Amino acid sequence: VIPDSVTSIGSYAFYDCVGLTGDLVIPDGVTTIGSGAFGGCTGFNGTLTIGNSVTTIGSYAFYYCFGLTGSLVIPDSVTSIGNYAFTFCSGLDGTLTIGNSVTTIGRSAFYRCSNFTGTLTIPDSVTSIANYAFRDCTGFTSLTIGNSVTSIGGYAFYRCNGFTGTLTI
Repeated sequence: VIPDSVTSIGSYAFYDCVGLTGDLVIPDGVTTIGSGAFGGCTGFNGTLTIGNSVTTIGSYAFYYCFGLTGSLVIPDSVTSIGNYAFTFCSGLDGTLTIGNSVTTIGRSAFYRCSNFTGTLTIPDSVTSIANYAFRDCTGFTSLTIGNSVTSIGGYAFYRCNGFTGTLTI
């Protein structure tokens, strides 16, 4: 349990802690999740809740946390999602909601998060989607890309098989 008094989780703070189980709750007081903060924590077997004050999700923050399940909500407070932030989080099997303040989605941010469902909506706040950002995300049914996106990197949606709905750009 991370207490409400914590305001920042530093780089690699819990890196490779494979014995952690259950849900992972980032309290509302946390504003920054550092690079690799929970990277390699493969023991989690519950949901991930990111508090409403987090502004930055660092590179590799949840890299290889493939035991996390359920939907993922990136709160409106988040402005950037780092490179490889959720790579190999293939246990996430619900919807993905990206908050309305995110401006950049880093390289391979959701690479191999292959079990998401429903519509993927990139909000109007996003200006840049980096290379491989959603590579191998096969569960989405439709895709809507917001009006402010000026750059979509190479292979950003590579092998996102299964889209059955519309593509709106």
